[in-house]
Order: sequence, then structure tokens, then C-alpha cells
Amino acid sequence: MNLVMNLFLHPFIAGLLYASGFPVLGTTYYFFLGPILGFTLLGISLERSSILKKQIFQWLCFSLGFYALGFNWIPYTLYEFGSVPSPLNQIIGVFSSVILLPPVLFFIVIMSLVKRHLPRIHIQIKKSPAILSLISTFLFEVVPSQFPAFPGHTWMALSPYLGLANIFGEQIYTFISIFCSIHLIQMLKIKKFNKTLPITMLFFLSLNFLIPTQKNETKEPKKKVNIRIVQ
Repeated sequence: MNLVMNLFLHPFIAGLLYASGFPVLGTTYYFFLGPILGFTLLGISLERSSILKKQIFQWLCFSLGFYALGFNWIPYTLYEFGSVPSPLNQIIGVFSSVILLPPVLFFIVIMSLVKRHLPRIHIQIKKSPAILSLISTFLFEVVPSQFPAFPGHTWMALSPYLGLANIFGEQIYTFISIFCSIHLIQMLKIKKFNKTLPITMLFFLSLNFLIPTQKNETKEPKKKVNIRIVQ
């Protein structure tokens, strides 16, 4: 039972949590902390599985949960605009879950290879949430995703108080989201509270509120653009 929960149920719920950070089921409602908690639960599950094949299966379950709550519109789009009949459209929809978050799969595979061939470096990397967050953020930026939905995107909930976006762009919010998840994983693992996380978050949020979000822009004459939409 514990094996089933760790391999399937927990990663699936993690995917649901991640999807909750974006507009749910066609509404405007979303859970701002969803991606952070989703990655935390996925990370805990991955920590309990040392075999790469099991970790890849967990990623598949995570992606399926993400699809179930965030991209369940794909089959209906295939039916409406591609005339793909049921149940073929549903089958294609489920299989499309593997292209939703490939950066996570790349991270799992890379960490597994480093652990196997460079164990000392792997130990040092795992001790540093900042390095792990940098690697993850880099993979989110360079690995192609069919429907980019990154952890940093949910920070739009704090708009217009996102001053650091003018300097670092969206990437800084993906970094800090993953940074929070890794710290939570480590705290739950050792069952000890770490002051680094709340202090970092307080500093990070303060900078966002203090740095002005408006850029100085030269006024240019407005141009009229005619657009024709054809369906």
C-alpha cells in the first residue's frame, strides 16, 4: 500500500497541486502556492525512490495529475477543431501529458546520472538548495515545453508588486518557488525548522514591493492596427 501511494498517489496529487497554481477548469480561480507544494510532495516521493525507473514512473504520474486538472481541455479541442472522435481524442489527451513538463524529467535523469558517476558532486549539490534551484530554473528555460506553465508564472497573483521582474524577469520567480520547495523537502526530511526559508522569503517579498515596477518609457504616437480574425 505504501509503495502504491509513493509511486502513484502522491506524485498524482502533486501534479494536481501544481495544476492548481493556474486557472482551474476554465475558471479564473487558482491556488498561488500550488506549484510550491506540488514540487514539495513530488520531491519527497522521489527521495523515497532511489531507482531511476521508479522516479520516471513518478514523473509520469505527476504529469498525469497536472494534465487531469490543468489540461483536460485537450481532448475536447481535438474533437471540436480536429474532428478526432472519442475515445481516440481522450487517449491522445492522456498521452499528451508526457510533453507538459519535460524539464522535470530532465532534472530527474541528470541528477541520477550525477549520483551514479559523480557521487561526491551529487552529495554537495543536494546540500545546496540554491544550486538545485539554479539547475532546475535553467532546465525550465532551455528544455522545450509544449505548453509552458512554470512555477514562476503563478507569482502574477502579486502583480503589480513584482519589482524584481524588471531586473531578472520571470526566471527569478521560478527560482524562488523551487528554492522554497527544496527547503520544505529538507525540513520535512530532517524534521527540523530552518530559519533560512522565512528570512529569504521576507527579504525577497520586500524587494518586490519596494522596487518600482513601472519602467520609464518614451511616449510614442499610438498606431492603429487593423486585425481580422477568421475561424
